[in-house]
Amino acid sequence: MRSLKILCSLILALLGWTAPGHAAVETTVTPQPRVFTAKEPSALQRAEVRWQVIAVRRKGVDLCPKVSGWDSGGTWLAQTLASMLPGKKAGDVRRAIAADPLLKELDRYCSYRKTSGSTPDFPMHPPPAGLEIATKGHMALAPSGPSVSAGDVLAEHFVAQASGGYSPGPLPIQDHHPVRLVFIDTQADGEDVPHASGPSKHGYTLVHLAKQLICPDVESCPSLVQLATRLALPYSVFDPDQPSTPSPGGGNLGLVDDLAGAIAREVFSWRLSGTKEHLILNLSLGWDGELLGELDKHRVSQLPLDAQLVYQALQYARRSEALVIAAAGNRRGGGESNWPLLPAAWELHRPSWWPFALGPKPVYAVGGVDWQGLPLSNYRYGGLPRRVAFGDHAMAQTTDQATGMYTGSSVSTAVVSSIAALVWQLRPDLRPAEVMRLITESGDVLPGRGDYYAWKNVWPLSRLVQAPHLRRLSLCRAVTRACLTGGEQCSIPSCVSWNAKSGAADLAALVLSTDMAPAPDLKTATLPAACRSASHPTPQLFAVDDLSVPDPCPLYLLPDMVSQRWVAPQPDDPPCPSCSLIPPGATNMVASLAPPDIPGPPEGYFLMVDIDAKWLGSKYSIDGAALDVDRYSSDGKFVERTTYAIPKGDLMNAARGSHRLLLKDLGSLVGCTATLNFQVTVTDPNGVARTLSVQSPVYVDPKRSL
Repeated sequence: MRSLKILCSLILALLGWTAPGHAAVETTVTPQPRVFTAKEPSALQRAEVRWQVIAVRRKGVDLCPKVSGWDSGGTWLAQTLASMLPGKKAGDVRRAIAADPLLKELDRYCSYRKTSGSTPDFPMHPPPAGLEIATKGHMALAPSGPSVSAGDVLAEHFVAQASGGYSPGPLPIQDHHPVRLVFIDTQADGEDVPHASGPSKHGYTLVHLAKQLICPDVESCPSLVQLATRLALPYSVFDPDQPSTPSPGGGNLGLVDDLAGAIAREVFSWRLSGTKEHLILNLSLGWDGELLGELDKHRVSQLPLDAQLVYQALQYARRSEALVIAAAGNRRGGGESNWPLLPAAWELHRPSWWPFALGPKPVYAVGGVDWQGLPLSNYRYGGLPRRVAFGDHAMAQTTDQATGMYTGSSVSTAVVSSIAALVWQLRPDLRPAEVMRLITESGDVLPGRGDYYAWKNVWPLSRLVQAPHLRRLSLCRAVTRACLTGGEQCSIPSCVSWNAKSGAADLAALVLSTDMAPAPDLKTATLPAACRSASHPTPQLFAVDDLSVPDPCPLYLLPDMVSQRWVAPQPDDPPCPSCSLIPPGATNMVASLAPPDIPGPPEGYFLMVDIDAKWLGSKYSIDGAALDVDRYSSDGKFVERTTYAIPKGDLMNAARGSHRLLLKDLGSLVGCTATLNFQVTVTDPNGVARTLSVQSPVYVDPKRSL
């Protein structure tokens, strides 16, 4: 047995992981997603667009064959790179592609679009002469983090958490090794930090978060890290039948091959420039490879062709020595999940018959934690890697247009990309894999463990070796390690351990507003036994009386909107953009500001409610809400979930007037995360109404000190 354990450890070392122990895995409880009783329609078909086709040329065929009514405009790669070579003729573009041998695989694909709505369907079976295979495109790309409203307190909280206690000011880094950090997202193409957002604030916010973390005291910092944005989500409307016009200003949806194109263009341009700077690509976006059936494939050739394009673009970036960091993604509510979003899942779960990935990684996945070191309330089950960073209710302070505030692995990925950029600036001699190894090993070890790791489905390793502990990355820790291991002229900073930080952001002032009406006091009742799969182990609900909740099983059996967003795109903000749970009497500030004739603070927590106006119009309607509270033990293990149904009348009254509900029977929220799940009815442009759920992460402040 001892020899077998040693062998397992050696295998894990080859995989690039540090085994946290060799004891048998203990049985642990994980949060249970809400279960569907009816089989979902094919997500792959729901996401298809019938106006775009991706195809592969047969060997020996130099050009994409013409198809009546469908415009190819040359190979997919030639179309993609044409904008990088302005004024060049088609033959010049082809020669530039031929001169770069790393582009060989990407140059096999063709892209066709309908020229009009009356164009006949593309011949698929068999495809036109000269093509091996053809598949429809998919509008499945989306940002991986919901937005909430802004606040200076939380902006300062983000810097304190993500920096690891590093004091504001110029970092001890030399300026002769520039690193280029590019956010491929919802923001229009541009150099440096943008001054205005596109229709979605997702990409705009992330690049401002990076700037705030990298150089908080200067207007711009090109000598440290060159920041840039590239657009990969140019659509705001999904119509599967009519060709959609991409907006150069951005949107919140994208074709899968839009991501491949953005990666290929940026890497090609970087290589063409001949610069010696390092390149990092931040992908805080992705698509659900499980929902589309793409993570069950064992060969690249089995993937849909647009997914193949992304995979080959990532390989092109890797072979070019660029570093790609991607968000592991957030949960989709009702459905089960076992892996991160694509492309992040390809770090360890690539299309191969081999049970775990060996060799160079095309991408590095990042998960998110809150200030307590707990997984974010919207983390994706089965998709939490050991590499995590702060990502809870983050926003940036800026003199430009206000940023959004986001909770999710999007934020955490931006944090890790910023850390990697500064470390690479310090240690330009490192290769991409060495940069990621250095910053991962610098992270604070958390009590909790990841659920996305190399050996989780490899028997007997999965039984013999526990999942790896989470490592929370921070700027200060990574800079310290880079300095200690060979950074040039670098002074070692003084860092703060994650569990010694000041705690939650101080939001107590939100409950002191004198213009708020008294908060309704919700009494508790018990959910019927039929609801227990949604509330483990003791289901409860908050209700004024039993009759005020028409459906006693809150959000039971409802698919969530994120997994259906290409059918019914949601607004950029969730229904409750600044939801938070705050103890009304937890700080001295509350006591000192309260007049002496006012009674002391009540027991329990205030749920601060602010329903976004976008969800109160004719297109969207809120039918109900439920509060999920997930409790973790001191060693980071999930203990239980309790679901509280909130009557619609109380919720909407709070939104219109008091903005808060008093929840007396929550108990202590130390070691807890929370999510508000809304049941919504969405009416699409064709008048079809769908009942779905959508989640709002809730900021939890259990008490003023922890």
